[in-house]
Amino acid sequence: MSAAIHYETDGYHVAHEKPMGRHFAGLGFLSALARHGSGERAMGFVKNARLGEEFRSTINELNPARTAGYILPGNVAALKAIGCLYTPSPINARQTWFREVQGARSWSLCGVNHTLSSARAMEGLTELLTAPVHPWDATICTSTASKAVIRKLFERQADYLSRRLGAKRFVIPQLPVIPLGADCEAQAGLVGRRDEPGAALGLKEGDVAVLFLGRLSFHAKANPAPMYLALERLAARHSLVLIECGWTANDQIAQAFAEARATLCPSVRAITLDGRLPEARAKAWGAADIFCSLSDNIQETFGLTPIEAMASGLPVVVSDWDGYRDTVRDGVDGFSIPTLSARLEADAAWLSATPSRSIPTIPISARPRRPSWSTWTPRRRPSTASPPIRTSAAAWVEAALPRLARSSAGRWSSGPMSACGSNSAS
Repeated sequence: MSAAIHYETDGYHVAHEKPMGRHFAGLGFLSALARHGSGERAMGFVKNARLGEEFRSTINELNPARTAGYILPGNVAALKAIGCLYTPSPINARQTWFREVQGARSWSLCGVNHTLSSARAMEGLTELLTAPVHPWDATICTSTASKAVIRKLFERQADYLSRRLGAKRFVIPQLPVIPLGADCEAQAGLVGRRDEPGAALGLKEGDVAVLFLGRLSFHAKANPAPMYLALERLAARHSLVLIECGWTANDQIAQAFAEARATLCPSVRAITLDGRLPEARAKAWGAADIFCSLSDNIQETFGLTPIEAMASGLPVVVSDWDGYRDTVRDGVDGFSIPTLSARLEADAAWLSATPSRSIPTIPISARPRRPSWSTWTPRRRPSTASPPIRTSAAAWVEAALPRLARSSAGRWSSGPMSACGSNSAS
């Protein structure tokens, strides 16, 4: 079965001032569809002809050999013939009511989650419990963490509707866990040999470049303090260069990052690149020796950059947090640093209505981590009772150093992360 793609510019384009992970994921999906999708034509579902021509043009740019067409809302017969409407977000109640007019079995609805922490996202999901959703509909969960959040939202809304209205039967969409993917071929093409991008950034022989790629936001993405403190500890024994490739929402945040680097890691040379520019991202991936992302935000439903790093052949050092837990197995795909979280305060209003329920913790779930490399044995694996995360971060970044290939390529020459394997492609 094929699908019509619900197309809006915001869901699939990254060439703007504030690109987010969902934009890169959307573009990656559309690129894969254009190159590898089944069927003779890629079909878009758009609200007007202008967007339809934009969809056609975008598909042609991604794959000139692929033809594309589009369906307008008035031509629902064509949508029925296709049988599925895919949207680059969770399915919503408005889509189900639009279909209901045509008949519940006219087509299935399929969406995918991205951030789930906003009020709008949570309201959109809970509205589905009173909308005409059917068992042939689905919202793809990009990780077990995101699935747990969605199920919890459904359970609490169902509990409320049961108490308020006496409702007993609820139909929810399927929630399959399907991780986002990375274009391994494209990432491998970005790295090649280190000489050219390294020289462009002024890297010298013996320098070890540690890369963070993503939004530079200490409140919405990752507080950089643990990484800065870890790198400062290692700077006494290694020649480190920090590459931060991303963007900030305003000049004040950019200044805050600069001041934090100067205060917390003054011994580390820092390079800042504008991650909105494709050439800057290519240069960062090509020059890097280690990828590090100590994400600590509550909306990390997946985390695409660690997958891209593995596809590039880089060792990864990440926090054991939310979506990262599904993709980075400690000691196999990279190094996963244990995280701690305070329990939620007991003064939340909803707690008074359900005093018997336990207070959840963040992250939602955890699974045991056991290093499996026969050639690497840490002196002491930090436990959940360990001191601050920076102690673990420094040890784990340093653990990645001896395994770097001492060649001009600056890539791993052997070991479990020497190539783009099944984990980075799954």
